[in-house]
Amino acid sequence: MPLVSPTIGWILAVALADLLQTIQISIMSEVTIQQAFELAVQHHQAGRLKEAESIYRQILTIEPRQVDSLHMLGVIASQIGRNDVAIELIRRAIAIKSDFPQAYCNLGIALQSAGKCDEAIAAYQQALFFHAADPFTHNSLGNAFRQKGHLDEAIAEYRQALNLKPDYAEAHGNLGNTLGRKGDLEGAAAACLQALSFKPDYPDALNDLGTVLRTKGKFEEAMGMYRKAIALMPDYAEAHNNLGNALRQSGKLDESIAAHHKAIALNPHLAAAHNDLGIAYFENGQLDQAMTAYQQAIALNPAFAEAYSNLGIVLDAMGLLAESIAAHRRASVIRPDYFPALNNLGNALREDGQLDEALAAYRKALLLKPESSEIHLNSGNALREKGMIDEAMAAYRKAITLTPDSSRAHSNLAYCMNFPPAIADIAILEEHRRWSRQHADPLRPLIQSHNNDKDPERKLRVGYVSSDFRAHSVAFFFENLLAAHDRSQWEVYCYSHVIHSDAVTARLQGLSDHWRRIIGLSDPQVADLIRTDGIDILVDLAGHTAGNRLTVFARKPAPIQVTWLGYPNTTGLDTIDYRITDAFADPPGSTEHLHSETLFRMPHSAWCYRPSEYAPPVSASPVHETDHITFGSFNALPKINSPLLELWAKIL
Repeated sequence: MPLVSPTIGWILAVALADLLQTIQISIMSEVTIQQAFELAVQHHQAGRLKEAESIYRQILTIEPRQVDSLHMLGVIASQIGRNDVAIELIRRAIAIKSDFPQAYCNLGIALQSAGKCDEAIAAYQQALFFHAADPFTHNSLGNAFRQKGHLDEAIAEYRQALNLKPDYAEAHGNLGNTLGRKGDLEGAAAACLQALSFKPDYPDALNDLGTVLRTKGKFEEAMGMYRKAIALMPDYAEAHNNLGNALRQSGKLDESIAAHHKAIALNPHLAAAHNDLGIAYFENGQLDQAMTAYQQAIALNPAFAEAYSNLGIVLDAMGLLAESIAAHRRASVIRPDYFPALNNLGNALREDGQLDEALAAYRKALLLKPESSEIHLNSGNALREKGMIDEAMAAYRKAITLTPDSSRAHSNLAYCMNFPPAIADIAILEEHRRWSRQHADPLRPLIQSHNNDKDPERKLRVGYVSSDFRAHSVAFFFENLLAAHDRSQWEVYCYSHVIHSDAVTARLQGLSDHWRRIIGLSDPQVADLIRTDGIDILVDLAGHTAGNRLTVFARKPAPIQVTWLGYPNTTGLDTIDYRITDAFADPPGSTEHLHSETLFRMPHSAWCYRPSEYAPPVSASPVHETDHITFGSFNALPKINSPLLELWAKIL
């Protein structure tokens, strides 16, 4: 009977003769009220709640102010989820007996279950006023503080409980859970292991230890802990959900989705499971399903800020920017201290072209989390799009300082250096080489020998890697090449990192011999897939632009690796052998020294443009109506600078 303190002496079952269980309690004259109460407690502790409740009620029929029966009826009501009834009954007991610490403690449990944490904390504190040395109440008070988000106070209560009862497994487990929330992973792991040393079959401690291991990136070990917890408690929805998170983080998205569905089947009201299912669907590129999952999480918990923010992310990816912005704003209203919502709001505003508003959102986010590399990175993107290149590079450098292993932030810096005309070409090369030293060179030990078939008569296998197999400028140049491959000579593989597929994606997929979705796959998994496919020539179409998988190329999964099309400069990687260009972009003898790759110049042009089929017909020149030339450029704003404007003016 977990809601009743194990220290309560009067609850201990009294050994009764077997014949007492056959006596009709309604004939109260045959037994005393105390004997009846003891029999009720025996039923209660054995889990026979209906029998116990019947006896408690019959006692109260005879003695309406029998305080222990009132209290225990309240405990039963709390156990079956009738917290409103429990609160009323236990308060009636306390009104009769004001110095009743066990009743105050169980009142706190009922109040806490009803979501009334402040009242629960007051009840626990009143219980401790009468019985300060009760470890159960200290542990329960810690739980209420934790639920309120007062983690330091919770930790203090758990430690007080352990001072009173060092072998209290539940208090060790709760301490581990709370230390984990505080970010003290070592302390959390130690507390969970201590709990398991006293209670090896403790599912909650196994689950919490799994979460510590998952946070530390030890996904396989974490999954082992979750599976042990599930073996002990097969209907443990939270453990199934956490297993889903670990599977997702290790790139096993289909298994992750299945685990989240299992958690939801066990507990359809577990809002966190719907939210986490949405994350797995999103990473798997199933945006409609992700949106539905987030909406269900919000329906179950309208104050679920994380779910609102995640909904905003998927709406952004679907191009529904107004709805995305509204969702992020709602998350920020619910939790003003939830900095990811402000960061994501900034991203949506930036996508919508509201750059000043985006920067304002990022500044607010940085007030909450000044050391967030992600926010500095996103601020840099907005500054770059405003044409504030120096400020953008400063933001990227700050992000790199905070997270030196962030290849994405470093790629953005390298990319951004292409814009200012004052930066020397050799300095740009050096930054790209620095990227390679920082993020690619440590992966050299992972390079494996290539066992590709040496038969000169077989087809060569070429693989293209891109996040832009969609309505994107890269696709406008790539589609003609894909369609023109001589299939008698080539077998074509496309490795698609596209989150939101569209009609262009479908068309490219139809033109390829093999289509591999690599969304959600880790770099080692993608490299293994490419090796298994036996790719002879692997082509990067992104360079240092968004969504690149250069750290896959750093593992050299194919014997020949090439970069082309998506980035007009070197990658800086020694593991990429060639860069395809032409004599116009790279006149012979002028740029070889600025590349880590060997330049391979096409005889005419390296680019073959295919206009969008949705492009409108070419209209008449406005010069016929205006009598002057109208000059326009569709280039991104960061490419436009004073020397370029002066050149355009001179040409015009």
